[in-house]
Amino acid sequence: MSTPASTPSETSEPHTKNLYKNLHTTAFAFIESLGYSAHSPAPTHMNIPLILSLRTNTYTHSFGHNYFISTAPPLQGTYTLDEFIAHLTRTTSMLESWQSEVRDICVDEAKRMVVARAGFWMKVKGEEAVENDLVWWLWMDGEGRKVERSIEFLDGVATKKLKKLMDGVAERS
Repeated sequence: MSTPASTPSETSEPHTKNLYKNLHTTAFAFIESLGYSAHSPAPTHMNIPLILSLRTNTYTHSFGHNYFISTAPPLQGTYTLDEFIAHLTRTTSMLESWQSEVRDICVDEAKRMVVARAGFWMKVKGEEAVENDLVWWLWMDGEGRKVERSIEFLDGVATKKLKKLMDGVAERS
């Protein structure tokens, strides 16, 4: 008598567990890579090699919510990896410090997509920290180890407050 064949869930379980773990770990690392790094060079204090290591060479980034972004021309369109790094460099050069906290991560293995919510406390030079409550949609490569595309949904009120504070820094410079 032959033994029954394994069910799909039995045969795919180790792969599924690894994929879920990869997607979750990469999403967490992706957000943490955007944090302040005292060991990285000024003025950005960003760990650019780490940021690059978590994204594909064809990585793209865009912002949402659509109406809010329609009122903020610098945030419109899709950024390439180099344009995203340039955006980070411009933004962080006006900050004294910033800190991130990942609050929640939801993984969709079938789509190789992760949704993550994170708080970013951003302290513009000489000002109080402002929390930008962000939601990230991340689409990953086949193994879930690198991000191919992201959409960053901004807290519109916090983003406008930060822009106003950054404009003040630019005027004082």
